[in-house]
Amino acid sequence: MSVLMCSPDHIGVIAAFVGYAGEMPTLPEKAHARVERGAVCLATTNIAAYEHRYRGEHPFGDSCGAEVFVKECVHSARMIFHGMLGLTFRPSPGGLAKQLDCYEYQCCELPDWEGSEAKEIVDRARRLILRGLEDYEQAAWGISSVSEINLVKSMIV
Repeated sequence: MSVLMCSPDHIGVIAAFVGYAGEMPTLPEKAHARVERGAVCLATTNIAAYEHRYRGEHPFGDSCGAEVFVKECVHSARMIFHGMLGLTFRPSPGGLAKQLDCYEYQCCELPDWEGSEAKEIVDRARRLILRGLEDYEQAAWGISSVSEINLVKSMIV
């Protein structure tokens, strides 16, 4: 399996979405801090996955390049977050889900991926996407009748 470095915008949109779609705190500074922490976490995990896969090789040649990359990811997350607040940017659920799959594919070979904060961010984003779907709130909690079972079967086929 290969590992590629996700772009700052790729990482930024994930961090901004989780910061925006999560429960917005009463103080905007907390939302901004959450977005920035998420971007740093996702970026450093992507770098660590690259270095793990390619046995210590730095994706940017040296650690200075990695620092610049992390700063670019934070900047991108801030800009995308502000676009979401201003209603000028909304990622589609399917498009965002695909970006999460891509990011996870790049990082999942890390030995500590399953317990990592980056995986928690990705999992949280997936839950937020699902709960934001149009028919999520109207759907039944559990299936208790043959007609509901047939409806689920029809969606699978």
